Amino acid sequence: MKVTNMQNPNFRFSRLSAAAVFWTVAACAAQKHPGDQNRWSLDLRVRLEQAEQRPAQVRLSGHWVSTVSAVRAGEYDLQLQLSDLQFSDEGGSTAGVEQLRRALERPFWATYRENGELMTVHFYKDVEPSQRNLLQMIATETQSVAPDAARGVWTVLERDGAGTYLALYQQADARTVMKHKLKYIYTDGVAGAPADMVRAFVDESEVRFSLDAAGLVREVNGANRVRMDVVLGEKQSFSTATAVHLSLLQTTKAEDLIGSLDRVRAEIVTFPVVTQRQDHSEIRARKDERLLQGHSTEDLLKAAGQSEIQDSELPERLSALFRHRPDAITSAVKLLQTGQAQTRLTIALGRAATPAAVDALSSLARDQELPAHLRIEALNGFVQTQRPLQDAMRVPLKLMDDPDSGVRSAARIVAGAMARAGRAEHPQEAEELDSGLLERYRAAEDVASRCNLLAALGNSVGAEVVPVIEKATGDSQNAIRATAARALRLAQGDAIDRLLAAAITSDSAANVRADALFAVRFRPAVTPPLGEALVQAATTDAVEYLRSDAIGLLRQHPDASPHTLEALKRIAEKDCKPAIRRQAADALEAINGKPG
Repeated sequence: MKVTNMQNPNFRFSRLSAAAVFWTVAACAAQKHPGDQNRWSLDLRVRLEQAEQRPAQVRLSGHWVSTVSAVRAGEYDLQLQLSDLQFSDEGGSTAGVEQLRRALERPFWATYRENGELMTVHFYKDVEPSQRNLLQMIATETQSVAPDAARGVWTVLERDGAGTYLALYQQADARTVMKHKLKYIYTDGVAGAPADMVRAFVDESEVRFSLDAAGLVREVNGANRVRMDVVLGEKQSFSTATAVHLSLLQTTKAEDLIGSLDRVRAEIVTFPVVTQRQDHSEIRARKDERLLQGHSTEDLLKAAGQSEIQDSELPERLSALFRHRPDAITSAVKLLQTGQAQTRLTIALGRAATPAAVDALSSLARDQELPAHLRIEALNGFVQTQRPLQDAMRVPLKLMDDPDSGVRSAARIVAGAMARAGRAEHPQEAEELDSGLLERYRAAEDVASRCNLLAALGNSVGAEVVPVIEKATGDSQNAIRATAARALRLAQGDAIDRLLAAAITSDSAANVRADALFAVRFRPAVTPPLGEALVQAATTDAVEYLRSDAIGLLRQHPDASPHTLEALKRIAEKDCKPAIRRQAADALEAINGKPG
């Protein structure tokens, strides 16, 4: 296996196993007898493509072994196993790769209907979710489902880790069956998650099963490409392309594996066909143990105070330290109170996200005897956690009116960020933070305070907040309009896009247009109104740096407007500034795939 662009081998395989499609063979229409064993040589290539990241590539070779464990009325069990795995890992530890190899070569079991449709999978209790997903993916995509009557073409609803899809089978000749995955009907296959969290689209799908005289699959050649949208807070999109070659079928008897599933019932867990969500606390605990191994508390706290560090993992080690050695938090607070290593320690306390870490940051932020810059650093530490604790969300609310203007401003900015991060789990606290910000914004009289509070509201973008920001885009003060435009960067909807487009093309103040362009950088997709606004700004804005910003965005989103290429060509030829002409020419070359 060749892997690039990801560091931990188990994490790398988790990403690919959740996204990739594997064409192999576990079942076919031939009669099943306990102890029947089929063994194929496997060559598998997978490419995972995700926006703004280098593609991750995998090549794996070995054997895929399928043994009939039991046959019952209308169904049967198979023991499935990868063996003789050959892969290399660039950038990962040898120990990690060997551990992954051993984990993937362990057997697991699957129960099928008599027609070859997969129903459930069975894994040892200690198999990690990422490994279950990979192995299950192999099993689900190996389904070769027979028709209920002799026919040359048939369709079947099958399941995989993403949901239910429609498959089309064609009997090309007596020894060849073609299978095409047509489309996903339901994408409801993530354990414990709402329906349609994953949306899958089939771009290409074809697998050729070559059969022997007994009806066994002797060879498989398949190619597949699937686009997937995963909504986990923020929408993520990626594509997977796979190619597989299965050959050299060997058949034998393995009578010692008859009843193997029944013999290990007490050691396994049975799952429906869904993508298993990983237990993040378990994953983090294992990672923390690795990070802390061989590092004393004293050494880590001392390293935190050094201006230059050689250990790139020190920030993560410090967070792990505060999670697993609570006494270290007391020592860290003492260091902070003497002015040492404040940024590294407050960030690590925030990322630790434990009650003790929250108490430490809270006491530092509220202590008016401490220097203001330390109190502000403590407040900023709260922003580091993606899932703030309930107690943490209450801290900035108490400091929104602090006597120190810097602490007061930081508390408001942090309040908005925490309202957004904690809204799903702590809606009441998020609502209180939004209400506190709105109350102070409506009462603010000077421009500086209103801008500070608008920026905080932009971090939140709660339902009650967005209309207030929208109204501020029409304020008479340039600074207010600019801050409002920037504050809309995280708000979603066509109305928001139209407001930003209007600011980019029509506002008389350059700083307002600049902040509206800044907000576009955060849009998950650049819609046609924004695309046309970018084209107009790139070609006609009187301010050079704004034309440059618009060209940069068009380069990133060339499909946002049908006029992008035409506009860039015109700019490259006619703009009055040589630097802008060069930038437009470079953008054209990049979009057209030519070297700059």
